[in-house]
Amino acid sequence: MRNVLASIIGVGALLAGCVGVNPHMVNAEFEKEILRREAAYRLKPQDSISVTVVAQPGFSQTPVIVKNDGYIDLLLGRFLVAGLTTAEAEQTIATQQKEFQNVELRIVVAVVAPASEVVWVAGEVQRPSVVTLRPGMSAMEAVFEAGGNLPSGKLREILLIREGPDRTRHIRYVNLKIKEEDLTLLPRDMVYVPRTVVANIATFLDQYIYRLTPVSYITPVLMYSSLAP
Repeated sequence: MRNVLASIIGVGALLAGCVGVNPHMVNAEFEKEILRREAAYRLKPQDSISVTVVAQPGFSQTPVIVKNDGYIDLLLGRFLVAGLTTAEAEQTIATQQKEFQNVELRIVVAVVAPASEVVWVAGEVQRPSVVTLRPGMSAMEAVFEAGGNLPSGKLREILLIREGPDRTRHIRYVNLKIKEEDLTLLPRDMVYVPRTVVANIATFLDQYIYRLTPVSYITPVLMYSSLAP
């Protein structure tokens, strides 16, 4: 009888932990998608960006807000950037500086925080919800905004789901127990906190053992299993 109970628990653990993918391979594909998405992103009003002038830090500015008319005001001048990718914005600023100031500059533009965007937090958290994306918000901060993880939540292997330009979804495994692995979120990201193996086993036992088997039968089995050598 003890072997039967052990087998049942083993099946529950197998079902709970069965993923069938290599997290390292998934994460590598996710990194490629991040680069593709960032390259394709087009600036819009109220975006917060940084503008770095290489070798001339005195002219670098962050954050810079894209105004409602699509322009940004820099120490270098005023530039129309709405509708451009970051690479196109860099080229626009550099070209205008060369034309009007006869100065060649290397410009680096990066998105600090998109305007009024949200992320989704789901799974084993206190309040699964839509969370307003703040500048630089990380996956762990989003979990905190949703009330924190439940005791059954598996923070060592959360799923960060990100939508690509072609609307395909890309998944990355993140260990939130390690601060260095936490990631900055992008608009429309989903943070999913899965259940721990222990929590899944408990659910499995509750649904398929305790509820289907008379208590008078289960109790002696559990006692025998715990007392037997």
